[in-house]
Amino acid sequence: MQSTARLPFNACLLDSGLSGLMRRHKRVCAWTNRVCVWTVAAGLVFSQSMSGDAGDRYDVIRSGRAMGTHLTMSVSAKNRETALAASELARAAIERAETRLSTWRVGSELDRLNRTPVGEWVAVSAELELDLEVALDLARLTGSAFDPVIGSLVAAWDLRGNGAIPDRLRLGAAIENTGHELVELDDGRVRRLQAGATIEEGGFGKGAGLRDAVTAALAAGAECVRLDLGGQLIMTSPCGPETIDIADPRDRRAVVGSVVVEGVSVATSGNSVRSLEVGDIQVGHLLDPRIGRPARDWGSVTVIARDPLKADCLATALFVMGPERGLTWVDGIEDVEAVFAVIDDDRNVILRSTSGIVVRPIVDDDRKGLDRHASVWPEENEHSPPSQKPVGPSIISFE
Repeated sequence: MQSTARLPFNACLLDSGLSGLMRRHKRVCAWTNRVCVWTVAAGLVFSQSMSGDAGDRYDVIRSGRAMGTHLTMSVSAKNRETALAASELARAAIERAETRLSTWRVGSELDRLNRTPVGEWVAVSAELELDLEVALDLARLTGSAFDPVIGSLVAAWDLRGNGAIPDRLRLGAAIENTGHELVELDDGRVRRLQAGATIEEGGFGKGAGLRDAVTAALAAGAECVRLDLGGQLIMTSPCGPETIDIADPRDRRAVVGSVVVEGVSVATSGNSVRSLEVGDIQVGHLLDPRIGRPARDWGSVTVIARDPLKADCLATALFVMGPERGLTWVDGIEDVEAVFAVIDDDRNVILRSTSGIVVRPIVDDDRKGLDRHASVWPEENEHSPPSQKPVGPSIISFE
């Protein structure tokens, strides 16, 4: 039985192509012993899956652009109408998050806050209040390894342009205007305490959008919800376990390890993709707010947490902390796991992870015939160097 869904959605298929989407989603259906039937209409990939003992389940896959990056969503429900409605509500939730948070858009709620005179209280929406409450709390918790109040530093290093090396005077002024203590949040109101102190959404915006989208889809009756927004993933528990690849920080096309997760969000931070060249100097896009400079480029870190907003923020924080300090710090945080893919002095990748996760290293002989479900951007297990035979993965699930 086939169904065709037609929705007004400006969508485009991911670079991996329709066939890749189909292959991945067929595996998702395999986890529940269902068979998928595919049709395409108006930029929407729609699948209906059937099970002889559990009744029909309808799966909708949509892909397009959101928050300046690729978005792919897979939403499953017990009937066609619920699946379609839940997918539309999830898309609309991400669109509202972008409208609220994007400082690339003049007139967004966060943009207006950043332009408000110093000391003036501004009433904000309940959604923005929650976004900022979580972000500011995590800034305090991480000792500003993650900090949303870094707009002046982003401008000083021209990270939204071609990159720049700020002189001593400009860098000093930017550092003076950086830090969560320069913004106050009180009962639905926010105020800035210095003129140059502005909030940058880059370290938490995707996580906020994913959180809102999943919440909206589940409230509409969806069961399995899986979203990929620019490489950050979230999947609900009914989707079942999923194998996530850890990409090589030296070459994102290669895989150095994998983990199995269920009902969590996965976010990765590293500098190899978005670094800028200023003369012969590489300027990484991940800044250390504590010193006002790009963080040391040592590899990458993947964070696994139930809350996508928390995963997004902590991926930045742990990269800024570095593998030694970061691994010690995050091992004491409840419901958070992390994998660090560290490039050593000989350009080898060493995988190190928190105590609650098992990483399956991928060696050259394992690369042939791999059946991967997804690929994010690198990590590794301190007990399992790449040359060692792989160990069986455990399922990471926070219940």
